[in-house]
Amino acid sequence: MHIGEVLKQIRNKHGLTQKQVSDKVKITQAYLSHIESGNYNPSEECLKKLAKLYGIPSEIIHLATLDKNRVPKNKRKFFSDLKDPLLKLFIELS
Repeated sequence: MHIGEVLKQIRNKHGLTQKQVSDKVKITQAYLSHIESGNYNPSEECLKKLAKLYGIPSEIIHLATLDKNRVPKNKRKFFSDLKDPLLKLFIELS
């Protein structure tokens, strides 16, 4: 899952439009649309603003994009067992 998909899920959970979010974090709606569609990755500054708006640590958003193949083989089961429930919890609580 790319970072834009995660951000879109969270935005939709909050019931916000792209226009509302872009106005709040001072970016263009077009830029947010490109991020959510996976065409662009947000700058770290932009990601932090979005994370703050949604009430989720930016590190959790990064976690959502981490591919299990980048995790050491001996830790993949642990990672897989925790990743989805943790993400679901943060999205639900945001």
